[in-house]
Amino acid sequence: LGPDKFAKGVNLHLQRYRHGNATADDFFRSLGEAAGDAKVVTAMRTFTDQTGVPLVSAVENAQGIALTQARYRPLGVAASAPQTWMIPLCLARGENRSCSVMQGASVTVPKVAGNGPLMPNAGGAVYSRFRLDDAGWDQLIAAAATLPGKEALAVADSLWADFDAGTASFERVIAAARALSRNPERLAVIELGYRLKDLASSALTEQQRTQYHALMLSIYGPRLTALGLNVKPGAHAREPTQAQALRQSLLPLVALEGRDPKLRAQLATAAAAYVGGDTQALDPAFRGVALMVAVQERGAPFMTQLQGAMLKSTDSLFRQHGAEALGAANTPEQAQESLRLALAPGMQSLETVQILFGLAIFALGYAAR
Repeated sequence: LGPDKFAKGVNLHLQRYRHGNATADDFFRSLGEAAGDAKVVTAMRTFTDQTGVPLVSAVENAQGIALTQARYRPLGVAASAPQTWMIPLCLARGENRSCSVMQGASVTVPKVAGNGPLMPNAGGAVYSRFRLDDAGWDQLIAAAATLPGKEALAVADSLWADFDAGTASFERVIAAARALSRNPERLAVIELGYRLKDLASSALTEQQRTQYHALMLSIYGPRLTALGLNVKPGAHAREPTQAQALRQSLLPLVALEGRDPKLRAQLATAAAAYVGGDTQALDPAFRGVALMVAVQERGAPFMTQLQGAMLKSTDSLFRQHGAEALGAANTPEQAQESLRLALAPGMQSLETVQILFGLAIFALGYAAR
């Protein structure tokens, strides 16, 4: 379709059915007319009339690129009846693209000219996941730092899905996380980091968690160090918004997951000063993470001080950050203190829920240890 044909189809549809009702098929037909291709209707219906996400496997061979499709299934999910979609695929190698509509369970298409790795979802535009063989993944991961943002995100999503299905190694996920941590796109940088965080919260032993912290610090610490961090209010205000947003997204990965000791000391000191009344000690953009670190590093005395500041405050965002911090306990003793403070007079019901939710996550992870 492309943006021009899509806009033409939308305008046609709005004019045709203004002041009236229309179905999804009516909309698809308008798009098909604008594109000059009635197959658009059939292709759209394969996505709207059945559940699931298509998984496209791509393997290069002497004849071309062999493509097969099936419904994506994570590990442990039972197989369902075979499904196929009409998938508008664009394969890319560098700036070169080859686009077609994939019909049926398998097809072989000509190789894409040029050098560099094969990208099965050019522009990250298609609602599907892809799977590559070992050589294909390794080549694509090696180029991940320089991929356009949407393609880098598609790589992160498809590789994690491949790992979740039991067909990609954890080592390959780590290699991709390292490569993507150097990508210019913020969401591509952090995607696998937050996937790893969710996995670690419930699946690691104490010894593994120590290794996990070191791993996360080695992946994301260098990028945050390159950006720099000054926690004073407005210290980074003149930077591009993309750099500011990336710093804020990296901070919890390095401070909470990577457990960088110098960074944690800096944040805990600033949080204590802020809660003590020095509002110039800590930028609100970093406040939530800093309060969590201070709870974990300073324990009950700081937690009591924080709750007292919350009860006196009319700043709803500060109170939210405080509740989330009190729920960030990482020892049984801290969890007991958080529970006591959560149920104390003056705490709002939503704040109590926020604290209890955080404690439930801690309890799940602690039980796994």
